[in-house]
Amino acid sequence: MSHSRLPLSFPKTSRQGFVYESREDTPTRIGAATVGQIITQEDAPPYIVVDHDIENILVTRWPGRLWHVKVLATAQDQPAAHANYTRATSIEVCEERSAARLFGPRGEIVGSIQDLIPNLTLAQIEHLAHHATSAISSDYDAAWETWLAHAHPSDTHPEAQSVGVLTMNSNQLHSPLGYAFTLAHAQYCKRVRTLAGSDAFEADEDGDEWLRAPWSEALTTLLAVIMGLGAPHLYEAENTALMTKIWQDLPA
Repeated sequence: MSHSRLPLSFPKTSRQGFVYESREDTPTRIGAATVGQIITQEDAPPYIVVDHDIENILVTRWPGRLWHVKVLATAQDQPAAHANYTRATSIEVCEERSAARLFGPRGEIVGSIQDLIPNLTLAQIEHLAHHATSAISSDYDAAWETWLAHAHPSDTHPEAQSVGVLTMNSNQLHSPLGYAFTLAHAQYCKRVRTLAGSDAFEADEDGDEWLRAPWSEALTTLLAVIMGLGAPHLYEAENTALMTKIWQDLPA
């Protein structure tokens, strides 16, 4: 059981931090380990990567498990001093935490959306696309701007004016909800490719792929729903209510 009073970040010198493992990770470092168990490996990659701030954990696969650990021994090869993680060769498992916390204080609802994305049906995607409007896009961008003004007050981010921001390139906080948006984007594109193949995508002159409409329109709404339900304080009350209704009305 996780404890809500456990810090969400630790000084690097504390030798404490977090390890996230998805069900798809192979091999797993912690897996079915029990609290108090010590895990040790040789001083060679791939190392056990211990993040010292829960906000910095890069989530590329879902679902998974999140562990609070103590670093007992470190690898000789370490990242730059400013990097907020440690390459470990030995850790003690302290406790398991809810992986939903990776998506902020309202991570449970965001996690439930992430759970559904890999199984979205054509009817559900059509529902999301139907609700894509310029207002929804503008509100999503405005939420980013509001968050940036508080999280990075000394920085300017002109890229936040573009539609569909997923994360900020920063050594600090990356988004209001950790890596929820990049994960949702990756999972959604994978699902669309399964449903519609390459016809749902178009490539630009650099070879980068982009979703075609209506697939892209559904993604716009999906990202807005995640923002509205996961970070309602960044939306006006009526906009949060709209995002809630769109999600609640999703076809079964």
